Amino acid sequence: MIAVFNRELKAYFSSILAWVLVSIYLLIVGFIVAFSIEDFADMSMAAMQGMRQANAMEQLVPPLLTTMGFLLLFFLPLLTMRLFAEERRSGTLDLLLTYPLTEAQILAGKFMAAMTVVGMMLAFTLSGFIMLGRLTPLDWPVLGIGYLGLLLLSAAFLAFGMWASSLTSSQLVAAVVTYGGLLMLWILSGVDRSGALKERFGDLSALAHLTNLTKGVLDTQDLVYFLALAALFLFLTARVLESRKWRG
Repeated sequence: MIAVFNRELKAYFSSILAWVLVSIYLLIVGFIVAFSIEDFADMSMAAMQGMRQANAMEQLVPPLLTTMGFLLLFFLPLLTMRLFAEERRSGTLDLLLTYPLTEAQILAGKFMAAMTVVGMMLAFTLSGFIMLGRLTPLDWPVLGIGYLGLLLLSAAFLAFGMWASSLTSSQLVAAVVTYGGLLMLWILSGVDRSGALKERFGDLSALAHLTNLTKGVLDTQDLVYFLALAALFLFLTARVLESRKWRG
């Protein structure tokens, strides 16, 4: 597993794609944080004149974290699209499956490499909240729960993307399938207007579960949702690899 992890991590940072994705994500988040802080400052001034107090942990931090999660929906498919699709196209996947590694070890190595890239990307965004913390008091444990939500969301999104990548030899097809699937997961609450799906299966929207965590609400249902989603698609990816191994 360590060998696969090192191999994938090196592949990410030896190509320009990972650097470009991380840079663009941080640039966009940086602009959003800067504009949000400016708006919050204006809001604070207006609140002081009205003898009210603006609360960053209620009015600023949750929307910022939710926006960061929404942006991941567009960036993570580009990280996962090559994980198996490129190996299928080049024929190295069949070679990899002949190594003395189980499907679980191959999956774990690739998954942890992708999570490492995402973790580094999210860690850099903390600088914006550190800057905000100099202007107004922040509840750091609540912010930590919000970041936990982003990591869990990333794990579920990466697992879905890996499954999509394992189905095809085209990186473009893998990315499109991942975009479509993740967008559906994100907007599921809006699609289920009658509430029939929610009543039968519970809330299946990634947005709803992330929103709870960005507010500092540590609910078992939200944790189970993301972990179960990640486990499901990692399991499905393992089954795809296993079937290919036996056919090969």
